[in-house]
Amino acid sequence: MQTQDHISLLNVALTQHQMGHLQEAELSYRDVLKLHPSAEIYNNLGIVLHQQGKFDAAIAIYSKALTLNPDLAEAHFNLGMSYYQQHQINEAIHAYESAVQLRPNYPQAHRQLGKALQKAERLAEAVKACQHALEYAPNDDSTYFLLGLIFAQQNQPEQAQAAYLQALKHNPENAQAYYNLGVLLSRYGQRDAAIKLYIQALRCFPDYLEAHINLGNLLQEKHQFELAIQAYQQAIKCRPDYAEGYVNIGNAYKCQNKLTEAIAAYQTALSINPRLAQARWGICMSQLPIIYTSADEIYSCRERYKTCLSELADYYQAASLAERVEAADAVGALQPFYLTYQGLNDRNLQQIYGELIHLLMASCYPQWSQPRPLPSLGQDQKIKVGIVSGFFNHHSVWKIPIKGWIENLNRERFEIVAYYTGTRRDSETVAAIACCDKFVQGPATLPQWCERILQDAPHVLIYPEFGMDPMSVRLGALNLAAVQMAFGGHPETSGLPTIQYHLSSDLMEPDHAQEHYSEQLIRLPNLAVCYDRVETNPKDVSKYDLGLEDGDVMYWCCQSLFKYLPQHDDVFAAIAQAVPQAKFVFIAHESEAVTAIFRDRMKRAFDQVGLDYQQYCRLLPRMDGSAFTGTVAIADVFLDSIGWSGNNTIMESLPFHIPIVTWPGEMMRSRHAMAILRRLGIEETIVSSKTDYIQLAIRLGDDVNYRRYLANQIAENCSKAYNDLSVIYALEDCLECLVAKPA
Repeated sequence: MQTQDHISLLNVALTQHQMGHLQEAELSYRDVLKLHPSAEIYNNLGIVLHQQGKFDAAIAIYSKALTLNPDLAEAHFNLGMSYYQQHQINEAIHAYESAVQLRPNYPQAHRQLGKALQKAERLAEAVKACQHALEYAPNDDSTYFLLGLIFAQQNQPEQAQAAYLQALKHNPENAQAYYNLGVLLSRYGQRDAAIKLYIQALRCFPDYLEAHINLGNLLQEKHQFELAIQAYQQAIKCRPDYAEGYVNIGNAYKCQNKLTEAIAAYQTALSINPRLAQARWGICMSQLPIIYTSADEIYSCRERYKTCLSELADYYQAASLAERVEAADAVGALQPFYLTYQGLNDRNLQQIYGELIHLLMASCYPQWSQPRPLPSLGQDQKIKVGIVSGFFNHHSVWKIPIKGWIENLNRERFEIVAYYTGTRRDSETVAAIACCDKFVQGPATLPQWCERILQDAPHVLIYPEFGMDPMSVRLGALNLAAVQMAFGGHPETSGLPTIQYHLSSDLMEPDHAQEHYSEQLIRLPNLAVCYDRVETNPKDVSKYDLGLEDGDVMYWCCQSLFKYLPQHDDVFAAIAQAVPQAKFVFIAHESEAVTAIFRDRMKRAFDQVGLDYQQYCRLLPRMDGSAFTGTVAIADVFLDSIGWSGNNTIMESLPFHIPIVTWPGEMMRSRHAMAILRRLGIEETIVSSKTDYIQLAIRLGDDVNYRRYLANQIAENCSKAYNDLSVIYALEDCLECLVAKPA
């Protein structure tokens, strides 16, 4: 029986609770319970304890409430909330299920049940729980938002998008829904739409740190670097101790070749968090410019990089296990991509790098770091070949090695499993899916990838490139198959102790090529690829469109500007001296700062011979595939870049029968065009010195008949470069030998 004292105390407790005076309310509820124990008051006391973060105490109190009244749905619901906060997910699920059994029209309990089921990765059940919640609360934006999260986790982007849009329909101020929809669309390549959504999220919640960061990341991907830096600076205003924000600023500066500013930003990040591995990697990789101002700078930067990399390796050798585990998350985010463009043998440097990232990954994932035994293989069993790449889409890595492998390997002897670590989908992705026995696409975390690969148990894992895709190098630094091999999609040794073999081209490699690789080199016949000639639809381009006159000789120089080494800038000026109508057509870099360095180099080179580089050099904006091939089609001479030879660009130029001038060097990456021409049986445009390169280019500029002769030679023989099945047969024999398949 309630007394006046009991009622007065209860009113005091309720008032204190409503006003947020939680400690006072707790004491008052306890006083009420001394006078009149009841399930409802115990439930209220549990709520107060939960709100104070006393979850274990709240669980005990809710249990007392349910002892007095097992049918109190609210107590079951609140018990589930406290279990969830304590990460006791199965207990939370049981409590929520009890709540909805007692009160089926309890939308909050259905929604929280869905949230707990999502946490337990019981995703189909989680969807049903949310749908039940919407039956009783059809306008609840939070339930739609949760549904979006679940569908995204199930890799059902269309359903996730629809759910987020419903959340926004019912609450246009739901910043999280804008943000998560932006994440979803960004993941599937809709960057412009994602940018607008992040801006909307920030309109609703200006201090949304993650939205500022993701907005900056997308702006950086679009090469809008200054706007990206502004977004990162806004993130830092939200949280001044956000060291990662300074890392992002450093990355944006690094992409513009503003390395002094980049290093300063990374150092600021380290001053905030000395254990921030991303900043340490940033400082190290900022020793490698995108483009060089002089030949001397190549060697000075190389020495600084060597020193910095060695110091980084020493630092992590001496670091605690905990710090190495933290640092593993940063592996792959910044890679020595630009080291390769110095034109030198990088084996020793790459081995330092490879050993370091293996150390970090093995520290974090020891269960996947040890060598693996070869799965048993019966006489009639197929060899399972896994291919790990972020480029099962329209990309040179797909076109050069991967496509030929998966289309032509004998399926009576081999099973092909693709692990697509990227997210972009296009017509080439569809073609890849159709060609593979199994196709697994991300997004996925590194542990999820490891578990999927080990579940499939491939006999061989092939990594078509290291140096570009972050996830590929992280996986490659572990042991996920007994036989692991690389291919030079980015032509460089991996340096990884986990990669035993490197597939390459016999025609491209010099005799002493093994000296360039940490892996055992496997020389496949000819070009090492079964390249499929792709029919193109060139855009109609004229020389006038490029700022050229009809009588100009168009020297096609289509490589990325960082492939042109400064010690060879004099080549262009020397040709221009002899061929007054010469026009060298380059493609600008996405960063104006990089393009400006190249322009300055051209100016210096032409000034030395008394010529105005602007009369001879054209820098075209970056173009789509149709415009690119249309431009190739009207070129007169293809000047192969010295030190880094064209590969995919050469293969794509062959149908237009353009004479190619190439000077191969010592490294495989400088010998692509040489190998292609030898495959065609055309060796007279392969030269052995800079002087010969210049003289041949001059002759081709002056002698239109000689150009026509060479064009006819290419037209008659270019088919030899394509669809070379001898490569596939050699690869098949190699794979069978490596896994010791019984005869």
